[in-house]
Amino acid sequence: MDETSAEYATAFADFVSQVQSAHEIQNGTNVTYNSDAKKIDGTDSEITLNGIKYTSSMNTYSINGLSITALQATGVGDANAISITTATDTQGVYDKIKDFLTQYNALINEMTSLYNADSAKGYEPLTDEEKKMRFQTQRWKNGSRRSKIPCCAVMRALKRS
Repeated sequence: MDETSAEYATAFADFVSQVQSAHEIQNGTNVTYNSDAKKIDGTDSEITLNGIKYTSSMNTYSINGLSITALQATGVGDANAISITTATDTQGVYDKIKDFLTQYNALINEMTSLYNADSAKGYEPLTDEEKKMRFQTQRWKNGSRRSKIPCCAVMRALKRS
C-alpha cells in the first residue's frame, strides 16, 4: 500500500482512533458504564431423562449412544417437557451385515480360488516326518512356488483364527 494514497491515510486514521479509544478506556476517561448491569455466574445445564437427572458444563450429553445438545431452557414441569422418540434402524443394521457378509464371502472365494490354483493342485503340505528331515521333493517345491500365494501358510493361519 502506497503511503501517499487515500486508502493508506484512511487506514492510518482508523488505527490512530482505535489507539486513542483504548487509551481513554485504560485511563477511565470518556467511558460510559451501564449501572444496571449485573453479573450472573454461569451454571451447568441439567436434563432429566427417564427420571434420571444429568448435568453438563458443555450443554452436550451422550447417553446410551444418543447425543443430545441443550440449546435453550424449556422451563420446569411436565407442560414444558420435550419428548424424544428413538428407533432402531433395523434395515440399516441388516444392510451393513449383508454388505459385510458379501465382502467376506468374496474374500473367501478369492482365497479358495488361489489355494486351488492349477499350479498348486496335487501338492499337499509336508508331513511332520518330512519336516523333521527337512526333506522336500523337487516336485513339491516347484509346484508350491508356481501357486499365486503360499497356500499352506494361509490355510494354517485361517485355522488358527
